[in-house]
Amino acid sequence: MKYIQTDNGLEYQRTFEQTCQKHNLTHYLIHKNSPNENAVIEKSFRTDQDEFYYWLEEAPEHMGELNQWLQEFINKYNTWRPHQALDYKTSLEVVKTVQMS
Repeated sequence: MKYIQTDNGLEYQRTFEQTCQKHNLTHYLIHKNSPNENAVIEKSFRTDQDEFYYWLEEAPEHMGELNQWLQEFINKYNTWRPHQALDYKTSLEVVKTVQMS
């Protein structure tokens, strides 16, 4: 069974539910006021805040530019930056190791 878990945000809810059905995904919602149930994404948001948004030196010209900058940051974070919690390997190195086993 494939599933996806999200918070209780109402953004695009109808479209999202239709997409889940189309792809045979069961959609689970975390309990209200329970961010620990979605701890991985909450940690990701914190990392984005601390290591990306805080260090912006200029305002983007538009949201598309900000999104491009964020995607570049995420790519570097996962493919280039070693992580102490991963034995000083990159996220990509760990994923490749898991895929090969």
